[in-house]
Amino acid sequence: MPLEPADCPLCKSPAERAPLRSHDGYSYACPSCGSFHIGGLAFGKATHGHLPAHVHIDVRRLQAEGELPRIDFDAPNFHVKPVARGKQ
Repeated sequence: MPLEPADCPLCKSPAERAPLRSHDGYSYACPSCGSFHIGGLAFGKATHGHLPAHVHIDVRRLQAEGELPRIDFDAPNFHVKPVARGKQ
């Protein structure tokens, strides 16, 4: 899928995204935050400013470990986990 311009839901900087084929949500490429996936519920919360600080930390930690992070929201918590191999 082609990338489209969109603001990063984590830092609000200009970024690029593509809809995910196998899950709801988007794949983002941000110059500041790096590459990550975000689920639909988490995306909605993030775009309305409801993103806890630990999400940024967890995204960076997984990226430093060579993983592609996926951000999800399962009320009442956000979860950041590696994207399963083969779904990247």
